[in-house]
Amino acid sequence: MKIPADIETLDLSDHGLDALPDGLGRLARLRHLHAMNNRLTAIPESLAKAPELVTLNIGGNPLERFPPILTRMTKLERLYIHEAGLTTLPDLSGLAQLRTLDAGHNRITSVDRLPPLTDFLYLHDNQITRLADDIFAPLGGLMYLNVSENPLGIFPDSISGLRGIIELRAEKIGISTLPDSIGTLATLRELHLRGNQLTALPDALQSLPNLRVLDLRSNAFTDLPDWLNDLPTLEKLDLRWNKIRDMDKWIKRFRERGVIVYGEPVF
Repeated sequence: MKIPADIETLDLSDHGLDALPDGLGRLARLRHLHAMNNRLTAIPESLAKAPELVTLNIGGNPLERFPPILTRMTKLERLYIHEAGLTTLPDLSGLAQLRTLDAGHNRITSVDRLPPLTDFLYLHDNQITRLADDIFAPLGGLMYLNVSENPLGIFPDSISGLRGIIELRAEKIGISTLPDSIGTLATLRELHLRGNQLTALPDALQSLPNLRVLDLRSNAFTDLPDWLNDLPTLEKLDLRWNKIRDMDKWIKRFRERGVIVYGEPVF
């Protein structure tokens, strides 16, 4: 495969490759490498020599283990390693330039140390049962977090470390309560909690000045707090598949103030 020496973006996705071509590390201008949905089981050591590489997408390959070389690629800004059969995620705190990490759709069981991501973190559809107590400490600039579809059972109080979070997805993670520290997320606009066992919302939630979308589908609510209708920026509320008493009353109240609300009466 002949690759131009001055190429900046190289897309090798869906090529049926068993290995990446030799010499990628010598491409002085290569910035974005996409090699999704191949048959890669390893990443060559030489790739770490690519001086300008900032995006690496190797999702959809049967890697099964996190390639050690990636922890040394300190110029990376975006790493996509989803659907790769991973069971562990190593200490990535040394990747100080990383802004986006997609490790969704794997078999990861725990997460300990992350770099100071600022854009997107996808950890959904894994087997994570534990998040380190200080996992969110370096993520004060993170805008989007998805930890959905993991058997977490609890959301750590350290969520307060997500000082810049805009969208938080924690669907189907087996929680029955939310930590009060969620009320400190002043930038939060979207909160997605579908498919848990929640029966109540913490009063701290009413402190969120920018919350626009709240998804409470498929939980165990039978009632709602009065303050929910006072959230100043709420635009969309989904209450479907709960057993909330006086649902018609709630729907009317929200719609009167212009909120789009979804829900069915309990008969």
